[in-house]
Amino acid sequence: MTVTLSAKLGSDVLTVTAFDGKQVALVSPRPFAPGYRLALDVAFQTPALLELKTLGSKKRADGAFDVRARPMTLRKDVREKLFAHFGGA
Repeated sequence: MTVTLSAKLGSDVLTVTAFDGKQVALVSPRPFAPGYRLALDVAFQTPALLELKTLGSKKRADGAFDVRARPMTLRKDVREKLFAHFGGA
């Protein structure tokens, strides 16, 4: 199961594929350099802001990019929603 994210970067739509408490894995239509800051609106029942700093991108066979990022700020309620969705602590 994935959470659909709408990036505040024009019309790009990113998909969260994993969250382990320290890193977020995303699929994106474009790459992001390490250190790039993303501010994403998470499409939960109540939208939530997720602020990330990218660690790197890797191109996939389908032309999309796997992006690894870490939270810069992560409110407790957003962390709990991510853990509830992906499982975890």
